[in-house]
Amino acid sequence: MEKVLYVFLSHGSPDKENSEGFSVLSQILEQKISSLRAEGIVFKRAFLEFQSPTFDEFLEELQKQGDDVSFERIFVQPALIFRAGHIKDIENKLRGMRNFFLLKYFYGIEGFPNFFADYINSYIDFLRDEKKIDNEFLARSLFLFVGRGSSDEEATSDFYRFSRLVWEKAGKPGYFEVSFCDANFPGVQDVLSALNLERFSYVFIIPVVLFRGFVLKKIEKSLSEFSANFIVFEPFGNFFASRLADFLVQHFLNHAK
Repeated sequence: MEKVLYVFLSHGSPDKENSEGFSVLSQILEQKISSLRAEGIVFKRAFLEFQSPTFDEFLEELQKQGDDVSFERIFVQPALIFRAGHIKDIENKLRGMRNFFLLKYFYGIEGFPNFFADYINSYIDFLRDEKKIDNEFLARSLFLFVGRGSSDEEATSDFYRFSRLVWEKAGKPGYFEVSFCDANFPGVQDVLSALNLERFSYVFIIPVVLFRGFVLKKIEKSLSEFSANFIVFEPFGNFFASRLADFLVQHFLNHAK
């Protein structure tokens, strides 16, 4: 039977909420991967920084134990939304390793914009069920997509394209704007300062980040300076963890056939 290793690779974070989000998602993903164990699949996790084992430590241990050759195929799934510099670093580390296969970052996976649009519509349904919004006011609401921000121009361009595409796939609800939490212009405050917020029934904040953490805290701090009916969405990695795990398992199976 072919031995296959599945490595779930997180950026890593010193933020407790972010770490807990990854832990929950990876546990769910491991359970789903484990259900495929009849096919000889082993699940492991690693981190780019801040947490152990780092990816470098992980690769070194694989080589020390001889597992880098005992597994016929080793699939590395980055828990990253956009390509950016980290993906390029991972590609460099794996270059020349015969049995390693780098799976796509999330935006590179076919169907991810549809998945994210489904998350948005599901969260709106959740807000309706919780009586936190009135459906008739949605058309007069602002949907502000907020990215983490990056010095990588490719990641920044991808964020703009992705956000617009998701908004369209979600049915073009209300009005659309994009901003960044860090490193890029416009920031959240830049966008909100330029708008007449009184014209919107709700201002929905869509964080295009995987988990809660410093980005959400920075966003929430930025909002405190404005008066509006703000509703910050729970990040999709928290709210949609089980669905995201299903999505990633299917992506893995498409490449492991």
